[in-house]
Parts: sequence; C-alpha cells; structure tokens
Amino acid sequence: MHRLIYVLFILALILTAPGCGRFKMRLPTFRKPVPIAEVVTVSQWTAYPKKAAVGDDWNIIVHQTTDSLLLTNQTPRTYQQVQLWVNQQYITDVESIKIGSGNTVKLGSFINKHGETYPVPGLLTPDHSFPVLLCEIFDPDDGKRHRLMVRQ
Repeated sequence: MHRLIYVLFILALILTAPGCGRFKMRLPTFRKPVPIAEVVTVSQWTAYPKKAAVGDDWNIIVHQTTDSLLLTNQTPRTYQQVQLWVNQQYITDVESIKIGSGNTVKLGSFINKHGETYPVPGLLTPDHSFPVLLCEIFDPDDGKRHRLMVRQ
C-alpha cells in the first residue's frame, strides 16, 4: 500500500513538473516617460524658477477638472507665451491666456523634470490623480513668478 502511494506521488510530480516550467509570471508594464523634447513646445525644459522674484498675484482662477485645468482670466490683459507651473513640479508652455473663461489646459501636457506627465485618472485607475494645490505663471519677459487662485 505504501509503495502504491509512493508511485502515485512520483507520477504526479512527473506529470505536473513540465506544466510549472511553462508558467511565466507577467510583471506589470508601465508607460515610458514621454521625451521632454516632444512635449515642451516653446522652451526647453527648465528647473522650477525658485530664485525668481515673486510678483503680484494675478487674478486668474484655476479650477481642476478630471483631465484639465480651466483658467478664468479676470484681468484686463491677455498673456502670451508663459510657463504654467503646477505644484512647483510640473510645467507646460501656454501660448495664450485670453481674457475671460474658456482657457483650457490639458493636465496631460504638464511634465516634470523626469519627463513624466501629470497623473490623470482613467477608467481603471480612478485614484491616479494629484490635486492641484499651487498654480503659478512664470513670465520670461519680466522674470517673475505670479501666483494664481486655485479653487477646488
């Protein structure tokens, strides 16, 4: 009886061993960072301008939606060719911020110093997002950082 159990055990090992060799664990694949040269259009990547003087706060209201920022410019001026910084880490170049509402900037256009895009939630990753806490405009013409009003 013990011999039969031993033979069945050895037979089970022989039959299942090849099946184990074919199984390969799949590791999750991550998106490769988008090269900075493909994302930044107006200027090359620059570090956050923390040494730049802080100018007046501009009366531009920033509202974050799922995948974009809505900018409402309440100043009497249109801003051209400025850098928009989010949370002092992510940057994008904005061609124009017109007077009034209707200025939309996609969060996917923001990149950090590693070339990673701003995390935007998706269907399978609804928690893959950061809140926008600080939004600033760096105007290369006057060399100052200007804070914007962020509303949740």
